[in-house]
Amino acid sequence: MGSVTKGLEMFRYWLKVMMKCSFWTTSPQGACYEALSGTQNECVFHKFLWKKTIPQKGSFLLWAIFNNSLPTRDMLHHIGVTVDSLDCVMCNNEGESVDHLFMHWDTTFAVWDYFIKAFHISWPMPSTVMQLFEAWNWNVQQGRCKEVWSLFHYALIWNIWKERNSRVHGGRPKKVYEISLLIDVGSVEL
Repeated sequence: MGSVTKGLEMFRYWLKVMMKCSFWTTSPQGACYEALSGTQNECVFHKFLWKKTIPQKGSFLLWAIFNNSLPTRDMLHHIGVTVDSLDCVMCNNEGESVDHLFMHWDTTFAVWDYFIKAFHISWPMPSTVMQLFEAWNWNVQQGRCKEVWSLFHYALIWNIWKERNSRVHGGRPKKVYEISLLIDVGSVEL
């Protein structure tokens, strides 16, 4: 019964956020950010969302990341949901935050490293997901590489989130090469 209650609490929270966020307006003002924090700032992440080359589920995942509403353990704890541990589901070494999960978890970092080397570029790893998306626009690739480069980070984040959820629900942990293969095959399609 507890998991049903947690799920209902989470649904109500997401519904409240969705009702307040009019991110589909043409106004550059941060309606999403304002709804979540009560301040008026520019919503800088809107340019990364709702692209026709990115499936809506991928854009929604990013929207949740950029609004600090992705149900990681630290966010669930922040909104008052009881969690077994704040440690990362993947490594049990650090708190499970968006930036840790998608940027700094050892396996995620190894996957990033694999693909950065495959593109034959030198890339300093940003510290946050937002910094990653801002820096990703400095695309130096050309031709088909440029197309793949522009979609790759969406596919990596999507597959890491799927891996995290699989582990939460009892799935077999995948190795770095397995996650990399999923991204390599699915980089054009989430």
